[in-house]
Amino acid sequence: MGSFSDTPALIAGGTIAPYRFVKASTAADDTGLQAAEITTPILGVSDGSTNGPLSGDHAVAGQPITLQGGDVVLVEAGGNITRGAMVQSDADGKAVTATTTAGLNYQGYVALQSAASGTIIRVQRIAGFARYT
Repeated sequence: MGSFSDTPALIAGGTIAPYRFVKASTAADDTGLQAAEITTPILGVSDGSTNGPLSGDHAVAGQPITLQGGDVVLVEAGGNITRGAMVQSDADGKAVTATTTAGLNYQGYVALQSAASGTIIRVQRIAGFARYT
């Protein structure tokens, strides 16, 4: 009989820092996750662990990663964020205030606290959606 986990064991498809939004990897073998971007759906958020005592990385390509479970997760702010703002991923997987730039922007989280860039903040997962502008 199989088992189910809210935080499945996954493999990094590239370097992933702690507390970052992640997306499906574009690696040819379709096995991993990598830092999310503004134009890709967010699949989860890496937890705060590192892959070694002297490393700042959560994981590098080929290493296992762990996603945070639950609807409230911690993520690093990539810019100033106001409490209650919709957030999306920047190119490094950090949370930034959702934009209205032309194109497809994936969102699905609301900031539960205000923060400056580099701060670890709580965000609430909501029904994910894409905004076309």
